[in-house]
Amino acid sequence: MLNRKLNNWVLFFLSSIVSTLIAFRFLDVGKDTIEYTRAFYKYSSLEHALNGFEIGFSLLIYLISKYTESVELFFFVIAFIITTSYLYLSKKFYQKIFNKTSVPLEITLLIFSLLLLSSWYITMTTNGIRQGVSLVFIYLALFEFFFNNKKLKFLILYLLAISFHYSSLLIIPFLLFKYLKFKYVFVIWFLTALGYVYGVNELIVMKISSKFNLPIYDFIKYYSLERGQVDGGHYNGFDWKFFIYTIFWPLLLMVIFNLKFRIQSIPLLKNRIYILLKIYFLLSVPYFVFGFGPFSNRYAMLAWFMVPLLQLNILNSFKFKGLPKVSSLLFLLLVFIYFLFITLDWKRNFI
Repeated sequence: MLNRKLNNWVLFFLSSIVSTLIAFRFLDVGKDTIEYTRAFYKYSSLEHALNGFEIGFSLLIYLISKYTESVELFFFVIAFIITTSYLYLSKKFYQKIFNKTSVPLEITLLIFSLLLLSSWYITMTTNGIRQGVSLVFIYLALFEFFFNNKKLKFLILYLLAISFHYSSLLIIPFLLFKYLKFKYVFVIWFLTALGYVYGVNELIVMKISSKFNLPIYDFIKYYSLERGQVDGGHYNGFDWKFFIYTIFWPLLLMVIFNLKFRIQSIPLLKNRIYILLKIYFLLSVPYFVFGFGPFSNRYAMLAWFMVPLLQLNILNSFKFKGLPKVSSLLFLLLVFIYFLFITLDWKRNFI
């Protein structure tokens, strides 16, 4: 009990420190920081708030801007929600997968280090902040649905996720993964990945959109035109780097744990790892299906922000938890220095 309280206080303290640093970042850290700053001052009027972003995000920014003129407080709240929710989720996954009642301090420090090292963390807390908040609610919702079979909790958390970013709707068709055996989910994932490589998925989406007179294909294919670009947009269509990154981490986790089980048979642990992988596969399939247009990374982000969770399980399989706590602390210190000077670009003050 004491160890659990200590870990909670450590995470709360670290989350507060990092969220404060993110809140007072340079305005050019996060390409949409300036736009969100402008929106913050505009949204102090409820009329403007209800005619802008998704309803959940709009109400949050309205409530904060109504009572304070500090945009830094707004950025702090966003970063704190994302950080604490992600760390809480990571602990829940660790406890469920490895059947632990508490999380060792060294694992707590490792979780935080992996999050700070993730480029998706700084992206979600400075640039794609609406999707960042949405994603932590999606992950919490899927945890409750897949691991605990809590359908009401899932629904509440999922509706919250949708209220912050409508991209959450993309996972609805793939929620059926919960009821399929892992081998079938893997086959579906593999085939959709293959279909993405060879352009089959784009053709299917185009045919379905045409047959049922739906605007889905045109919206995805010509999304850059809506954003005022005529050059095809950034990250247009299939990109080998994005694709390999998406499939690398789950495949690595599968290989490591299957090799481990040849020596040591732990069926329950393997089953829980497979549930984690099913969630990741569910989140990456929308990228394979809809990633044929500009800004394809916005679909991949559904899965990419979950990579630190996969990395945690990969490292833990090598008995990382056996390292002294002081080693974990020193590693976190090095990561924190990197986060300050490279990620948040503090180095400019010394050049």
